[in-house]
Amino acid sequence: MKHDLNWKALKEKEVTISYSMGLEMAVFVLEMAEGLSPEGRKHLLDLLKKNIAENESVYPLQELECIS
Repeated sequence: MKHDLNWKALKEKEVTISYSMGLEMAVFVLEMAEGLSPEGRKHLLDLLKKNIAENESVYPLQELECIS
């Protein structure tokens, strides 16, 4: 059976899903940070920035620009 896929639409759907998941994660992190001390929030932000930098080296954002 042959399947004709619209790859551009599939990529756009994946980007939309990923974006929504990112927003959900942002809400989760903000809710987590509500009870933290200023030092705890700074530590959390530093860890998040470190994780973002590590992922950026694997999947650079510039590659995503060609999808949109």
